[in-house]
Amino acid sequence: MTKNRINNKSEKGSIQGEKTPSISYFTLFRFTTKWDILLITLALLATFISGTSLPYSITLVSNGFHSMINYAKSNKTVETNENFLREMHHFVYKYACVGIILLSGGYLGTALMNIAAINQVLKIRCEYLTAALNQDFAYYDLHRTGDFASKMADDVIKLEQGIGDKLSSLMYSSAVAIGCVIMSLVKGWKLALLCLIPTPITFFLVGLTGWIANNLYKKQSKAKSEASVVAEEAISSIRTVYAFNGQEKEIARYSKHLVQARAIHIKKEFFTGLSMGILYFCIFGSHALSFYFGIYLVIEEPANYNADVMFSVSLNVTAI
Repeated sequence: MTKNRINNKSEKGSIQGEKTPSISYFTLFRFTTKWDILLITLALLATFISGTSLPYSITLVSNGFHSMINYAKSNKTVETNENFLREMHHFVYKYACVGIILLSGGYLGTALMNIAAINQVLKIRCEYLTAALNQDFAYYDLHRTGDFASKMADDVIKLEQGIGDKLSSLMYSSAVAIGCVIMSLVKGWKLALLCLIPTPITFFLVGLTGWIANNLYKKQSKAKSEASVVAEEAISSIRTVYAFNGQEKEIARYSKHLVQARAIHIKKEFFTGLSMGILYFCIFGSHALSFYFGIYLVIEEPANYNADVMFSVSLNVTAI
């Protein structure tokens, strides 16, 4: 009998120590319906249109700056004033149209994607609860189920964000990056290539710190889940805890996991802040390069480079 208990304990420990197998990102969409697929397609299309409109709006602003500079250097005649006002009116109309496109595309992309994500998460919650209730009694003997509520709350919310807001944000950022790179190269390829030099380094460093922060988040989620298990076990057996005067012991067990989660959270936020610092350092470095080398190009190649090109390239590279 003692041997059987030892075997059961070893089996229970080995099962609890198993790592949860990972799945591909597209597997998360296996609960989608045809209606959800239509909503996701329309949301991605609207987000892409909204993202590609941003580089064009930056070009419009650069043209407006160039018109103001030319007007400031002019003789201020009646004809010059009329031409300047006409250019400003065209700028305002075009910029307002771009603003409407950005507003409509951003709203539709976010709203439709969230609706599709909520529909999928509803099915996932039902399937998760159904799967948990249909397990054999041996499953509950060998697995801890006290963290069921925390998983239903925290993990499913992260899943909803991953197939909702984060996906539309990814599409928008990708469209903005592609559009800004193309617009910068079209406006002034020499200045654009110089400003894009720090971009691969920025992506690598930000991606590295993001990967570290993501791993720390997984550890933090595990520690919070273990703390939730301790709290649920203590509350469900509150009479036994009071009978044996084990309040302090349960508090110590609970605090142990919370202290571990807090330490991991501090490390995660450190790397998150570090990634943002690296990002802004590279952005301002690109600005410095664009203005330093841009002045040289304006002097040496006035036919191809002017204030319009400088502002357009600098702002497009910053928007990446």
